[in-house]
Amino acid sequence: MINTMKIKKCSLFLLIALLLIGCGNSGADHSESSSDIYYENVEVVEEVVVEVEHEVDVKVEAVYELAAVSSQGAAANPVQERVIIRNGYIELIVADPEAMAIKLGRQAAALGGWVVDSQLSQAYNDDTRKRATITLRVPSDQFQAVIDDVKRDALDIINENTSGRDVTDEFVDLSARLDNLQATEARVQTFLDETQNVEEALDVNRELSRLQEEIEVIAGRLKYLRESADYSSITVSLIPDSDARPIQIASWQPQGTARNAVEFLLNFLQGLADLLIWLAIVGLPLLIVLWLARWWLRRVWRATGWPLPTFSGSAADSEPSDDIIDA
Repeated sequence: MINTMKIKKCSLFLLIALLLIGCGNSGADHSESSSDIYYENVEVVEEVVVEVEHEVDVKVEAVYELAAVSSQGAAANPVQERVIIRNGYIELIVADPEAMAIKLGRQAAALGGWVVDSQLSQAYNDDTRKRATITLRVPSDQFQAVIDDVKRDALDIINENTSGRDVTDEFVDLSARLDNLQATEARVQTFLDETQNVEEALDVNRELSRLQEEIEVIAGRLKYLRESADYSSITVSLIPDSDARPIQIASWQPQGTARNAVEFLLNFLQGLADLLIWLAIVGLPLLIVLWLARWWLRRVWRATGWPLPTFSGSAADSEPSDDIIDA
């Protein structure tokens, strides 16, 4: 509205200027003809001012409408939605791991998810029961609900871990790169029709192939990020309650003895490894020094011409002979 008032004031000044110009040009004419011209100029200027004011009002209203539409569009298009990949791992003690795994698979399918991997292994202390490990993909909005349901059916919770990785920045960057590559591909595609010879056509095709390869790689990565964010991963390890109970006969606990035996074996192996390290670092250099000393003494002994002493046989044989003493 302030701009409208300014324009109206400018129009008023324009009217006064035209009036002055009209008066100046009519100074040499008769008063009656000057008056006619004056009124004609006034009418023309008034019409011009009315038209200008109307256009200004229309433009101001358009500006306000555009601002309102922009504000509505900004409200309708919020900030980029966060792309978060959520993963969960939970280890539970249950009465029947195999039945629990089947139940979890059906629950994931009912929510629109699926089973990624499922494994069964023999339980330690019960031949009739098995351990189970199952990995599920469930909608991200049902992630916590599924974990709560799993824990509700457990006898005990051994371990629980959930994590989230924010890949919004990577997703936005890859989306922008994909748009740019697709626009570049469209432009390069138009060059193919403008080629003059086979060599130019081959160059354009090579560039198109390179762009299409990059587009496929980025599109695949975007698809992976989106699916990983839309469907969270949950890995559930199911242990039968028989494995969780310790074996105990009267006051004797075999698992305690087994643990002590394992600790002794580990300590023995550790001591043996320490000994070998000491021998390698300390003993080997000492042996090399002793061998070099022996070799040097033998050379010196031979240089004197004396026969090498022997230490085998009786003590009398080990004494130096008279020939050696005479020498």
